[in-house]
Amino acid sequence: MNYYGDELPTDEFVFAACDGIYFRQHASAFARSVSAIGMHSHIHVISPTPEDFTLAYMLKGDIDNRLTVTYSDTIVDDPNIARMYYSVVRFLFVPLMLQRGARKIMVTDIDCIFNHSWTWPAEDAGLFFRESLPGTIGWEKEGTKVAAGAVYLTPKALPFSKLVADMIQDGTKAWFADQVALHRAYMKCRDHISFATITNHFMDWEFNDGSIMWTGKGNRKDKDAKYLARKKELDDVHDGAVERFWK
Repeated sequence: MNYYGDELPTDEFVFAACDGIYFRQHASAFARSVSAIGMHSHIHVISPTPEDFTLAYMLKGDIDNRLTVTYSDTIVDDPNIARMYYSVVRFLFVPLMLQRGARKIMVTDIDCIFNHSWTWPAEDAGLFFRESLPGTIGWEKEGTKVAAGAVYLTPKALPFSKLVADMIQDGTKAWFADQVALHRAYMKCRDHISFATITNHFMDWEFNDGSIMWTGKGNRKDKDAKYLARKKELDDVHDGAVERFWK
């Protein structure tokens, strides 16, 4: 996968990918929340604009360089395919990151907000397993067996990550493509690498105070007052820093 921008991080970090619209909407709160718990974040932006480059530059300086950003120029004309592509591109990028020296990666969504630090699992990988959503059949039933909002990976999981990427690239271009690939790759790899179970104490879309990460699942990121207040708190700190930067 071709990219440009910062050097890829090689230690332990949180990773998300998005288009420029989501980058401008969510990168500040995401990166600031990760920095606040003493960790590094990496964001990959698809088809960035000059505004995105400026925001990345200011954010990196504003949070003591606990953020790196890479970019790729990919144009997807079909809006339905574009939505799917933006949701899965992180899993296409992960194998390269592991090959370039990443030790531990927590793959998340860009609309996540971190509240607490955590102890990394001892296993080679980690997935958020769940029962299929009630009433689903076929593709959607399989696609809801694993949630893609928190996926843990180490170098030992490189074969798993490559299989996920291959399944996404060669498979059906539809919503849930990443979750179907994660589940199918898990079924093939579970006897060869170890998997931790990520729970809703780590990834929480009910926005409980004690959970490690809030994820803006569905329209919650636009409507939930608690999530929006926390995001505004993080964004406001950044906005002040940007104002001081320009003065």
